[in-house]
This record gives sequence, structure tokens and C-alpha cells, in this order.
Amino acid sequence: FNSVEWYRARRRLEAARHVADARTVYLALAQPNEYAAIIAIPLNIFVGLVAQIGTLTILTMAASACPPKAAGFAFAVLMSLYNGVEQFSAIIGSQLYEHVFERQLAPLLWVAAASFMLCFALVPMLRRLQNDAVVPQGAAADGSPAG
Repeated sequence: FNSVEWYRARRRLEAARHVADARTVYLALAQPNEYAAIIAIPLNIFVGLVAQIGTLTILTMAASACPPKAAGFAFAVLMSLYNGVEQFSAIIGSQLYEHVFERQLAPLLWVAAASFMLCFALVPMLRRLQNDAVVPQGAAADGSPAG
């Protein structure tokens, strides 16, 4: 990645943070009140759209880091994994809600927050991977062919 790509990646991550902020507002609707139904529908649509834009952006960045002829395959595999894990997550969440937490939302939100925080443990690994990246002989540092 060159500096422009890293800047774009940083901007995309900032957008993902805004999605997290919007989800916080979304989860604030978990407490029943008279405005919840009015706010929930458009907020759910908006958060879903923005979350998918962020997801597709991250998957596209991952595919662009692959060799050119494998980018489509990498994107398809990552998208399939994402969809499968998302469905698995919904099933596990519903089972926890029904059977473990006895239809209480607050403990489920704590589980979601804890699993989100575990993702931060991966950040140092990403830096290590970036530093360990090996540039093949005859190639420029930005990935373009030498010459």
C-alpha cells in the first residue's frame, strides 16, 4: 500500500467508527418507550446500508491486496465467509437470548460488547503483519513492477 491507499483505509476505518456510534444509538432503543417504533425502522435501514458499505469496502481492500488474478476469488471467499459467520452469529445470539439469558437483552448486549472488544486484540497482529510484509525481488515497494 502507498500513502494514498493508507489514507483511504484510515478514512474507511473512521467511517466504520461512525457506524459503531450509530449502532450505539440503535441499541439505546432497546429500552421500550413511545418513540422506539418511530425511530427504529429508519435507523435500522440506515445502519444496515452503512454497515454493508463498510463491509464491502473492507472486503474490496482485502481483495486488492491479493495478486490480480486471485482478487475476484479472494473477494468471493471472504464474502461467503462473512455471510456464513453472520448467520451463525444470529443463530448463536438467538439461542443465548432464548435459553441462556431467559429473554433479557442486557446480558446479550454485554456479550456483543465483549466480543467486539476482543477484536482489538488483533490490532497488534495487523501491525506485525504489515512490518513483516516481504517485497519480492524485482518489485517496487508499492507492488508495481520494477522498471
